[in-house]
Order: sequence, then structure tokens, then C-alpha cells
Amino acid sequence: MDAVVKFTPLLALAFVVARIALRRPLPLWGHALSLLAFPIAIAIAFVVPNPFHAVDFRAFHETGRVVLAGGDPYAVADSPDFLPALNPPPALPLFAMFASMPFDVAWAMWATFNIAVLFLGVELARRVINRAEPARPIAFAAVAGLAGVIALSPGGRLGLLYGQLHAWELVTVTLAVGCLASSRPLMAGALLGLASFKPQTMLPFLVLILKPREWRAWLAMAVVGFGLTFLATPPGELLTRLREMNDRVARFGDVGGLNDYSYANPHSEDVFSVASLLYALGMRERGVIAATQMILIALMGVAIAAKVLRDRWSPAASASVVACASMLFLYHRSADLIVLALPLTYAVGRMDRPGVQRKWYVGAVLAMTASLFIYGNVQLALLESSWGMGAAGWFVRAFVVPYPIWASAVALGCLWRAADLDRRHPAARLTPSSVP
Repeated sequence: MDAVVKFTPLLALAFVVARIALRRPLPLWGHALSLLAFPIAIAIAFVVPNPFHAVDFRAFHETGRVVLAGGDPYAVADSPDFLPALNPPPALPLFAMFASMPFDVAWAMWATFNIAVLFLGVELARRVINRAEPARPIAFAAVAGLAGVIALSPGGRLGLLYGQLHAWELVTVTLAVGCLASSRPLMAGALLGLASFKPQTMLPFLVLILKPREWRAWLAMAVVGFGLTFLATPPGELLTRLREMNDRVARFGDVGGLNDYSYANPHSEDVFSVASLLYALGMRERGVIAATQMILIALMGVAIAAKVLRDRWSPAASASVVACASMLFLYHRSADLIVLALPLTYAVGRMDRPGVQRKWYVGAVLAMTASLFIYGNVQLALLESSWGMGAAGWFVRAFVVPYPIWASAVALGCLWRAADLDRRHPAARLTPSSVP
């Protein structure tokens, strides 16, 4: 089974390359790829033993048990049996719901939800994009196979194996974009409140509700966020728990910690951040790295906000750029990258149409695919080899080892340029009969 899991992603990569080269939808190939991915997902979730099986979900379940017992989950001592609570207080009621059921039952429900999202997330993204831009709909056949690409990507598979919140984030932010496109700001805000379970993914999407007319979205987000928080956290303990949570998150980011971007972390290749790139380029002072990262993120956010507030991009383009940019916000792991399903669907759906922007959409598709397909063992082997390469070793460490992060930055640049050009030179429209 391990050999199959390692081999099948190559089929997904080959499919994307063929899809671009042939310049037309490949529904038969695409459906076959998705059908192949489905039993693999089932096996990962329920059949094949793995020492990391449900490792994150077990932490969620244990955190929920502490919540149901009336305790403070952020004050629980570290345990070798499960990871500590790292998600913010709004997530605790979900974890308590998990803990209200036997572990196996809760896992079956959560794994089934994750598998469903892996295979339906692209279709959800397509429908949301079409809702945002009904004059230029994306046909179902145009994105056939992308579900298989997402499901077979290392992030998709590892998120499913660990029981992460990656699928939850994809659903909530994508539905929030759809609600904004449907002029339902209250529902959009409520969904963003639900997305706050992983704030590093959710926060960039607030750019989409900066216009004064979206105040209802802010109100709904606040009501849902604080409502969930106080369901499991006494108001008088909130500040204490937030301090405890921040201290624990900071400790995980210390030298050698699980979220450390430096080479002292044996799994640093899976830490996805601008800080990782700065470290790879040679910066070593952590204070300088942190300040530089925040400046770059702030500049990126201001630039995107200026485009959105001035309506320089179409609604779907804005959401796609924000989704891509969110992967460079603070830090992520490989599982979080399935949020790229939204911009990947958008770019694939636009790249077949004639226009000066096609090459930029193709570039975005290739870059996002490269970002999705993280191969940690290859990265670690290159890192180890680079120390004996002399001056060339710096190049390998700076640009080759962290290729998924650079690929996300390239994808963001390509989407940005395509969005600018798309506004000036609208692509040819599909005929209504070609859209299901």
C-alpha cells in the first residue's frame, strides 16, 4: 500500500501537465484519477495502520474531554500520548462534541467528513466561483480530475491521516466566499467565525469584508466567534487561557520545536512560512526574521486590500488571490494547502480561454500544483546533501529545499497578474449550453 500511495501522486502530476498541454478538458482521465484516489483515501482513514494515525484528532478528542470535565485545556501538562491544545477557544465546542462520543465513532464521522470534502471541495469551489461570476461560468468538465489531484496530494493525504482541520477550513472559507457573492453577509460572517478554528487561514479572508457595506459580516463573525468561545470558556478565564495558549504556541515555535522553521527541527520542511524562506536565505536572528516576516505580510495585505476596495479585480479573482496569499500568512503545515482548491479551480477554469492572461493562469496552475506536492523525504535528502556542495549548497538550501513555499509565492504572483489582465481584457465566455 505504501508503494501505491507514493506512486499515485505522480499520476496526478502527469494529469495536470497533460491537462495544460492539450488545452482542453480531460473528463475521462479526470474521473478515473478521482476514482483511483477514493479507495486510497478510505484505506488511509480506516484500513492501513500508521503510527501517526489520527494523531491530531486524538489531541482534539482529549482536549474535548478536558472541556467537558470543566477544566482548562491550555493548562494541561504536555503528554507523550497526545498533542496539547493549540487551537483558539472558538474551536473547543467542536472538540467537546468529539469527546461526547466514543473515540472510534467520532473518528469515523470526522474521517468521513474529511473524505467527502476532499472529493467535493473542487465542485464546491466551482459553484462558488460561478455564483460570483455568473457571466463567465466554469463548466464541470473543465475541472474534472482536480478532486483527485487534491485528494492525492501529500497535504490532502496527511491531513486525512492526522485528522486535521484542513477540510473544515476549506469548506468554511469557500462557503463564506459564496455567501458574499450571494449578498448574504450575515451567513458569510458566521462562516468566517467558524473558520477561526485556524486563524492563520481565516484572517486573510477578512480582506474580502473590508468595505463598509459588509458590516453585517463583521457583526455575525463576532457573534459566532464569541458565542462559541463562551460556550466552553468562562468569560473571567478568557484572557488567562489566551495567554496560556499563546505561550504554548510560542514554545512550539522555539528552536527545535514542532513548528520551528530552523534546521534544528527535524521536520522543518513541513513548516510553511515566509520566515522559513528568510531562514533558508541565510537570516539567523529570530527577532529580525519575525519583524521582516510581519513587514512583508503587512505589505502584501495592504496591496491586496487596495485592489479589493477599489474593485480592481473580479470577485472570484479576489477570493482566489486571497486564498493563495493565506498560505503565506504566519505559518502552515502541508495539510493546510488544500485551501488552494479554490484558486486552483479558478485558474484551471480560466486557462483554456483565449486571452493574454492564459500564460499567467497556466503558471499559477503549475506553481500551485508544485506547492501541493510536497515531498519531505526528498527535501530532507537535498538539505543533507547541500552541506557538502560548497557555494552551490546555499542555492539548494535557499531555493530548492523550500520549493513548495517559493511555488506558492510564484502562484500568487501569477494569479495577481492574471487578475489584473483579466479586468482589462476579459476572456472569451463559454456558451450557456456548455455549462451544466
